[in-house]
Amino acid sequence: MKYKIEGCVLDEKTRTLVVGEEDTKIRPRTLSLLLYFINNSGRIISKEELLASVWPDVVVDEAVIFQSISEIRKLFKNKHIIINHPRKGYQLVANISSIKDTASAQKPKIKLRIGIVIAVSFITAVFIGFLKETKTVATTEAETSFAPKVLIMPVVNNTSYEEHKWLRLGGMDHVIAILEENIKGAFIYEFEDVIQILQIVNAQNTTTDVLLNKMFELSNATNIIQLEFVGKALEYKVAITFATAKSSQKTVVFAQTIDDGLNLAASEILRHFDAPLPATNVSLNNDFLHTLFAEAMLAYEKEWALAISFLESYISIEPKSVIALRYLTKLYILKDRLVEAEQMLNRIEDTGELSKEEFAYHQYYSGLLQKKRGKYNEALDWLNRIDENFDTNRPSILSARLNYSKGEILLLKQEFEKAKRQFEKALKFHEFTGNVVGINSAKIMMSVAMINQNDIENATALFNSANQQIEELNIVFLEAMASQHQHLFN
Repeated sequence: MKYKIEGCVLDEKTRTLVVGEEDTKIRPRTLSLLLYFINNSGRIISKEELLASVWPDVVVDEAVIFQSISEIRKLFKNKHIIINHPRKGYQLVANISSIKDTASAQKPKIKLRIGIVIAVSFITAVFIGFLKETKTVATTEAETSFAPKVLIMPVVNNTSYEEHKWLRLGGMDHVIAILEENIKGAFIYEFEDVIQILQIVNAQNTTTDVLLNKMFELSNATNIIQLEFVGKALEYKVAITFATAKSSQKTVVFAQTIDDGLNLAASEILRHFDAPLPATNVSLNNDFLHTLFAEAMLAYEKEWALAISFLESYISIEPKSVIALRYLTKLYILKDRLVEAEQMLNRIEDTGELSKEEFAYHQYYSGLLQKKRGKYNEALDWLNRIDENFDTNRPSILSARLNYSKGEILLLKQEFEKAKRQFEKALKFHEFTGNVVGINSAKIMMSVAMINQNDIENATALFNSANQQIEELNIVFLEAMASQHQHLFN
């Protein structure tokens, strides 16, 4: 069978693709993948379906899909013939028609092909040599101008969800595709180039600093960029490290979804390369501020004491950063440093006119401060004030947190029915936004309120459903909460 695809001719029988005057032999498995895309043209196909359909007889990981798709893109000399839809899959976007196998059909030219068996060490040397030449024109003008060579590392996934395992390679592939389309005058390393370098480096047993040094040495890249995702649904933080051989800097973006995080990170990378190069022209002070805040956000998810140190340093330079003051307030409350938390709330007020959301968060943390002091009525008073200026009936992170915190306070006051209703509202908002952490923490606390009302059967069922999902999704930091209340349901 032959197909005409975007002006190219694919011959399934001879396993060749003719592009203009050039014909290329296709690897059997890559051909199988291409044919599967052709037979499902226009449809978004998940990685799981591709693995099951094209590689049913072997055990492979998703990296083989990326490599084969990259091969197909190179064969067609078209990076956009297969589109990546993050978390959904891949889609062939092309005009396809079948060709009758007649004498008038275009015949591929016969070329002499010589197969040579080469030792692994020689392949590695040739590959490294190839990368160090990286498609640049060998002229004096090209050598004296600054043409960045940008390598995107696999994404570091420090979120709490097993379902985001795709992010490491899928996220890298997505960002590479965006950069290839939008950064002009730069060389962006292809997906399979990065994977092959990592295999040579043996990245699994290498520290970050050593890994970067080896990546620079082997790839000849001028810039290596690393994305790290932390946090949970609706409040992800994406730290972006921009490294050169001599220095590195960081920035951070906030996102509600993984997809948004990837796109925002890609936009930040594009913004970075809009600046005059080389990077020595960039303001060191601004770089320091971005790096400091990014480190604070990473530490916020792992080590509170370290995050406090970073935020205190950042605020000494940017004293009117409301978001930094807000995060520091929350950390002070969590660490029982209540006098300092109150000082931060006063400083937030002194920054000037706050947006409705900023003002609502100020009231929210004022309520949490009073809760921590054991003044439950005052805490509820602060939280109830939020309704006056902020639409708490609209599903949002704040609405969910507000109802959850009210439920906790009412539980402490042993007003179990009222507490149950607040947790129900929080659960509804979390279900609307798909926040599985919020959903299951609300279920646990709601079941605690219910069991204190002697609704044992329904409370136990709710608690068990939360426990089951926590185990299935491996939500580690909710395991402690479930264990704390387990005795009530034994």
